[in-house]
Amino acid sequence: MADPIVLTAETAFAGLLKPAGDPRDPGVTVREVAVPQIATVIARGPIPSLRDAPKRATRDGTDYLGIGPGKWLAIGLVAPDIAASASEVDQSGGYGVLEISGRDAVATLEKGIGIDLHPREFAPDAVAVTTVAHMGVILWRGEGDAWRLAVFRSNAASFWHWLETSAAAFGLVIQERR
Repeated sequence: MADPIVLTAETAFAGLLKPAGDPRDPGVTVREVAVPQIATVIARGPIPSLRDAPKRATRDGTDYLGIGPGKWLAIGLVAPDIAASASEVDQSGGYGVLEISGRDAVATLEKGIGIDLHPREFAPDAVAVTTVAHMGVILWRGEGDAWRLAVFRSNAASFWHWLETSAAAFGLVIQERR
């Protein structure tokens, strides 16, 4: 009798993340963010706890990213009262999420993103649905100097190649996934 086939889920960036450049004084730190669920939330009516704008709202540990009129990308579990007022489409297997930080994080991102990332223009909790080197991403400001990007799983290898190449001049280190 044959052994049973066991399927295991891998994250979008599994096996891809590796340091680049001089690790002694890295200007860029990257870590993959473990997310229990990612879902598109589409309002069926007003959702008082969410702003209909390209902003991040955090509630019960879930980030709700305004990605279009009446639409949010929920990075985490959707709250029951929000789910009651919206349609929810599970996107968990479709995205990988990276967090980029460090003194040269903005300089690295600016090599591929065509929007102004200065805090005056891209304030904390701002969200952008944009492209990086012709790949679609959702970008938002995290805590402190951290930036988060949701990348389609199918673009993970290409995105990582762009990121490690762009950050190599500054030194790139990888933090453990959490």
